[in-house]
Amino acid sequence: MKRDEPMSRVGLPAVVRSLVFILAAVLFLFGLTGGMSVATGAAAPGPPQGCESQQGALDSVNAEIARHNAQPHDFVVPREQAAADAYDAEAAQLNARGSQAQANLNNCAAAIAKLADHGTLPRPSQDRIDKINAAKAGLPPGYAPPAPPPRNSLGGVAVAPPMQPVFKQLRQKGPWPDDLILQGQAKPGVGTPDPARNGAPIPGMASDPSRPAVVVDHIVPIAQLMYVPGFLNLPAEYMYVVANSPRNLQWLSAYANGMKNSDSIARIGDADPKWVQEQIQLENDTRATLQDLINQLLTTLPPSR
Repeated sequence: MKRDEPMSRVGLPAVVRSLVFILAAVLFLFGLTGGMSVATGAAAPGPPQGCESQQGALDSVNAEIARHNAQPHDFVVPREQAAADAYDAEAAQLNARGSQAQANLNNCAAAIAKLADHGTLPRPSQDRIDKINAAKAGLPPGYAPPAPPPRNSLGGVAVAPPMQPVFKQLRQKGPWPDDLILQGQAKPGVGTPDPARNGAPIPGMASDPSRPAVVVDHIVPIAQLMYVPGFLNLPAEYMYVVANSPRNLQWLSAYANGMKNSDSIARIGDADPKWVQEQIQLENDTRATLQDLINQLLTTLPPSR
């Protein structure tokens, strides 16, 4: 009867012919079952960073498909109708699971690519992942973040006490590579006009005037991310990657970053008003994008996650 074909890294299974012998007739009847057909591209050498569990789920289904296809699959009906029906039912179930596993892998890869923003994602160490998981384990059972509190007098958002250990472990201290391209911009050099200060030149660092006084800034501060719906439900490595992904980073002058105070675009004192408005829009757009990507990643997780 119906056989499956293992799912590739990029394609869906083809449904092949099922062969039924009827003793009362001298003809063979071939039944071609309907199925989804998707063009198959070149097989990837491995899953994208962050999609290993989705690839593992797909590999597991493929192993079940291989087992299924190795079973005898030519049946004589009506004598073996029940066995034929059971074989085809399992094939349909495996094809459905395989299609879902392939879709999860594809959607994970798409979300990861958007987070990377044509750059390289941070790769948390196992020690960092373990510490994030330990901090998450300290959250009250069923904990859900409250509504974000109003910004404080310095413009920042306070992290609710239960989330503070997780927040501490998510913060990336650097050093960041000098060759990062963030929001399409390379690291500014000494003398580069600073849009936050009406084009005034970016100075060198006090400790080394040859190096520009610029920093990597989180567009949506991690303190705010803690309140984004679904963020705490992500696996530890996803939380770290989302928070510190190129999609959520930009180069800022040390002056602008200091005035922003990690959370307060609108409080930059003598900054160019046009730049301030652009930053507010960038923060709002990035928050919406990260929310969409968080939701997308959550839907791709295997049940065991």
